[in-house]
Amino acid sequence: MEQYFSATQKMEREVMFPSLLRGVFPQQEGAAPAAESHMDLYERYQLLKAIKPMVEKGLASVADQSPRGADTDTATASDEGADSNLEERLSHHVNGLQQVLTDLTKNTKALTRRLSLPSPCTCSKSQGSAWDKVEPPWQRLGWEWGKATQQRKSKQKRFGEQLEAILRLSPIVELNVGGEMYTTTLSTLKKHPGSKLAEMFTGQPKLRTDSEGRFFIDRPGTYFKYILEYLRSNQVPTQCIQDVYKEALFYDIEPLIKQLEDSPQIFGELVARRQFLARVPNYSENIELMIRIARAEAVASRQSSVIVCVVRTEEDAARCQDVLNSLDMDKKSVVKFGPWKAVPSISDLLDCIQMDVEAKGYKISFQPHVAEKGFRFKSHDFFYKFLFTWW
Repeated sequence: MEQYFSATQKMEREVMFPSLLRGVFPQQEGAAPAAESHMDLYERYQLLKAIKPMVEKGLASVADQSPRGADTDTATASDEGADSNLEERLSHHVNGLQQVLTDLTKNTKALTRRLSLPSPCTCSKSQGSAWDKVEPPWQRLGWEWGKATQQRKSKQKRFGEQLEAILRLSPIVELNVGGEMYTTTLSTLKKHPGSKLAEMFTGQPKLRTDSEGRFFIDRPGTYFKYILEYLRSNQVPTQCIQDVYKEALFYDIEPLIKQLEDSPQIFGELVARRQFLARVPNYSENIELMIRIARAEAVASRQSSVIVCVVRTEEDAARCQDVLNSLDMDKKSVVKFGPWKAVPSISDLLDCIQMDVEAKGYKISFQPHVAEKGFRFKSHDFFYKFLFTWW
């Protein structure tokens, strides 16, 4: 009797939340079928709970029962039958409880082993089989995703090795550069190891191909012929210098970049003009401000004008401010350039302004602006009107 109550209390302590056991540890595939194998732990627990009142009821009836009357033999036989029936129920109940506790112990060990398994992305094939038995489906999906990623990288590596082998066997390379077709050799493209062209054709493929199998480079094809000619014969181009210089910077061909920077066009732009404009405060911002003002005044007009004040020294800046304060002029619409500390004059700066605005696609001209006749200062020494022509 003590064994029964001890087992009952132990089971109820272990199975504190029996509803959580449903489906958590289903029958593993390949396991030997046992009696009542279709039951999970929750169903087994419910069955034993149903048996428990019957057993306890039998215990109570036996305790209250005593032999009465003259038929002592019949009462004794009835007692023996009740005891036998009770003993059978107790045995069944205790065995069931023992089975529940055994299953709990076994599945607890399985859970412990699962927590000690390696990550699904790093486990081996044999380990993966054990993992699948204890892991939920979403974790198995993670393992399969990692496996697919490794297979894709492996295919890319094999393709790169095959392409490199083809290029070694066939050094002739066909290129599609922005729609322009070129044919050259692999050694020509890899002439300068540090360049982007050499990197494109070294190791794994880094370029897409067109429908004809030519390697595609998404750059202006018009100027690539100058790049290719330099790689073939070291001949520095003398035409389209600015555009070729941009392409040389993109392809990172250092020897060509240095030689182009020594040419009069690039040297004058980098060393002379840009160095001068770097000393003019807010030059680039003022160019953008001029364009915004001109566009704002272009409504239903063929031309729009922007007034510019150009001062070279601090004294000129003070005089220009006096003129602005004295004249009936909207100060917000006047764009001020200067002062600066450099040799170039005001006319040089005006030419730079026109050059940079025209480089953005605008048609522009300028002329001195006379603010007011008879004014004591020559306002045209500071003020200039830039005309934007729209059509």
